[in-house]
Amino acid sequence: MTLDMIQQNSNSLVEVSQNFSRLERDKEILITQLEEAKQTKKRTQIVILSGKIKKLDREMDEMRVFILKVLTNLHRLVEEQQNGI
Repeated sequence: MTLDMIQQNSNSLVEVSQNFSRLERDKEILITQLEEAKQTKKRTQIVILSGKIKKLDREMDEMRVFILKVLTNLHRLVEEQQNGI
């Protein structure tokens, strides 16, 4: 049972890590677009892109919290497995 839970947590961690990497790439693209918008002084685009970047930052923060929870849970499960609980 514990090994199954470890595997499930590991799979979740991999999935979230992949999603996090995708969001990082998306954010880099938006930052580049924002810099271009600032150069051309396109105010509407600056506001829209800034909002999208803030939204991505919030999503990434939520993912970081989730990753920490999964890692903590994995650590506990591995300790239980090692101690034979």
